[in-house]
Amino acid sequence: MDLLGRSRTTRRIRYLLLVLLSIYTLFPVAWLLATSLKTARDIFDVSVGFAFRPILDNYRQVLGSSFFPSYVRNSIVVALGSTASAVLIGAPAAYVLARSRRDSLRQAAVGMLLFRMAPPVILMVPLFFLAVRLRLVNTRLALIIANTAFNLPFAIWMLRNFIVANVPMAIEESAKIDGAGPYQLFARIVAPLIRTGLTAVATFCFLFAWNDFLFPLALTSTARAQTLPFAIQAAITARGVQWGPLAATAVLMLIPNVVLFAVVQRHLVVALTGATKG
Repeated sequence: MDLLGRSRTTRRIRYLLLVLLSIYTLFPVAWLLATSLKTARDIFDVSVGFAFRPILDNYRQVLGSSFFPSYVRNSIVVALGSTASAVLIGAPAAYVLARSRRDSLRQAAVGMLLFRMAPPVILMVPLFFLAVRLRLVNTRLALIIANTAFNLPFAIWMLRNFIVANVPMAIEESAKIDGAGPYQLFARIVAPLIRTGLTAVATFCFLFAWNDFLFPLALTSTARAQTLPFAIQAAITARGVQWGPLAATAVLMLIPNVVLFAVVQRHLVVALTGATKG
């Protein structure tokens, strides 16, 4: 009974810690949502808290902006374009790294990883001059290239570990005996087996590009190519910060993140646990 009582106590403490952690994690999101539904007076009234009458005026103001549809369209194009590029380039590169024994390729892989670990802000100046030279300033193509370059090392390393952990060499050797070439091996054998890893990598690459602000800040100056984070910046005016519209825009930006994670949650868990085995 003593051991059983200790087990129950340990379990209750564990659940309590998980509840406290969940509250700590979700409270800022709940406060952001509440702020987006408040009037300007209620936002600055600390005593109101969560006891207020919700309004939708902030969302109407944001959605009624003439630039908001352009921001949304640009964010979708940039996020999808950079995600597709990172996965299409990263998957074959990851397969080569997973199966190659050349030291030069391993050193190149380490160099790519160091590039991904570098703060994005140090890339702003060279990327800007490169975009000017190629006449890509204020274009969505420049943002797609920048996000692809920044996300590619992450995609390669994640998929490389996933291939090592989940694609046995015996399957490939059997296919080679049947006459399959390198391209057939990857397209027909490896790619279907790493579908879960591809889903996870594509999800993270999409979210990185969707939430990015630094690259649009450095490479764009008009709504022609600016993305959704600039809609948040638009709430900061010379008269002050419009906290209601700012919070409403942030909530709208969070919706794709929540929906995407809810849809691919199972794939993410499998992919991340599988990738760490390598």
